[in-house]
Amino acid sequence: MIDNPPRGNAKPGVVISGVLRSRTVLQLAAFARARAAHQLLSLASMSEEPVKPAVVTPPTRAKTPKIVLALLMLNLGASGFSTFKLVTSAPAEAHPHADPAPTNKNEITGPIVSLQPFVVNLDEPGQSRYLKVTLQFEVVKGDAQALIEKNSQVIRDAILSHLSGLKLGDTLGAAAKDKLRVELIKKLEEIVGEHKVRRMFFQEFVVQ
Repeated sequence: MIDNPPRGNAKPGVVISGVLRSRTVLQLAAFARARAAHQLLSLASMSEEPVKPAVVTPPTRAKTPKIVLALLMLNLGASGFSTFKLVTSAPAEAHPHADPAPTNKNEITGPIVSLQPFVVNLDEPGQSRYLKVTLQFEVVKGDAQALIEKNSQVIRDAILSHLSGLKLGDTLGAAAKDKLRVELIKKLEEIVGEHKVRRMFFQEFVVQ
């Protein structure tokens, strides 16, 4: 039989190896604790640093294109020139006053002069036919009315002479009356002057 050596007697090499291994474990633990403490301190110092306010950069103004500025300058120059010409231009020459023509043919714009009725025998040989007319004249403003009243006898004589030379056919129909109207206005203006009469109205026109 072989006797077993006693367990309490450990070999020296095994003891030294165990001691070294224990020291290494302790050193690693201490290093881990130191590193953790350093990280905590770093985090604490970062949290205590003041937060810098954000710097707001004001928006930059858009630059006006040069062509827009040029157009504005041209517009201002043209406006100033027009104003200068308007202020310094000579006033327009005054035109002599003239009565405006009536815009509505049915509108009476001037004085009305009435003449006494005319009764004449028509120029119809072998027949007894006569014409009775009453006339009114619209004249321009001014001295036209006074001229007609002043020359009323001369005017009546001229109109009677013209009516007496009419034939029956010269009095029938609208066209004949329009022609007679033009002729009588011409007779009147030969006495009082041109452009004194606007229109003539038949107030009575009877043929028998």
